[in-house]
Amino acid sequence: MDTVERNLSKQYVHSGMARFVMPDHLHCFDDDGLELTSISLGGKSLAAVETLAQSGALHWRVLLDFKRHVFLLGVRSFEEDGTAPEGPIVVSVKMKGRGSESSSYIVEGRAQGYCVRAEMSFASVEYDDHFRQEILEPRYRELFQCLKRG
Repeated sequence: MDTVERNLSKQYVHSGMARFVMPDHLHCFDDDGLELTSISLGGKSLAAVETLAQSGALHWRVLLDFKRHVFLLGVRSFEEDGTAPEGPIVVSVKMKGRGSESSSYIVEGRAQGYCVRAEMSFASVEYDDHFRQEILEPRYRELFQCLKRG
């Protein structure tokens, strides 16, 4: 079960997942979107939401050639039908629109008897002292290569 701790004015969410990188294998990629398979979700809806967010951010990072820090800006809509599976989901990411510093996507995850769908927006900013390019750019480049290899 997902747990939430409250500490002063901060809220901490603990998914109980042992691994933070949710995408596991990239099936296809183009300028309009991608399709991939996630790691096993362990029956956790929070893991499904995180998978959708990581998948959308991955697409935007690649289009920006990993030269900017990308983060989830907001979730405009969210729908979940069924119970999150123990196993993986197949994720489809479709770009809805983009500007010079932001993008929006329809992101959907499916497994037998389960569907989760969201409209998510992502922003990009220059790397800085907090989000360091020398650490993050090679990390995301390597992750993308690993996902392509499966």
